[in-house]
Amino acid sequence: MRSAAPTSIAGGASWDGGPGRCGLLPRFPAAVGLGRAVARPPLRIAFFTDVHARTEYGVPEAVARAAAAINARKPDFVIGGGDYITDGFQSSAAAVAHRWDVYLAMHRALRPPVHLAIGNHDLVAARPEDGSPPSADPRAIFREKFGLERTYSSFDAGVIISSSSIPCRSRRTRSSTTAGSGRSRWSG
Repeated sequence: MRSAAPTSIAGGASWDGGPGRCGLLPRFPAAVGLGRAVARPPLRIAFFTDVHARTEYGVPEAVARAAAAINARKPDFVIGGGDYITDGFQSSAAAVAHRWDVYLAMHRALRPPVHLAIGNHDLVAARPEDGSPPSADPRAIFREKFGLERTYSSFDAGVIISSSSIPCRSRRTRSSTTAGSGRSRWSG
């Protein structure tokens, strides 16, 4: 049995099955709170991450199978760990529109409530490689697609959803990386 402790799920993390796989966590005997257990019925939580949706390579069929597998487990809710589309960070909004369509088909097929963390691939047009101008807010499309005011949340099961994958650019190597515990203007 797991002890009840504060729980945070961050984009890119995976508890069961490794990156890019969906997993069902064991039933929790109590909800988690800030430091102490609160008596509640057990929860079944499904977690998936790194879908990297695209139209190629049979991905539309694979995400449909993933949604069916998650639904078959009958979780109380589902948590997505980010990276629902591929290459949003360096692509324009127009270039990734069809990728969002693929992921949204999976999202709509999930029967339980779905709670999402944003991943670095879900930040659209942060640094487009096609020469188009960068987005003033790379989180905007993600928030629009899911009707969210911000990219972090919490809900009654005592879970906090946030992103640990805050993109930044290394001046020395000129490559994208993560800022770890740092914050940027994209983290809200």
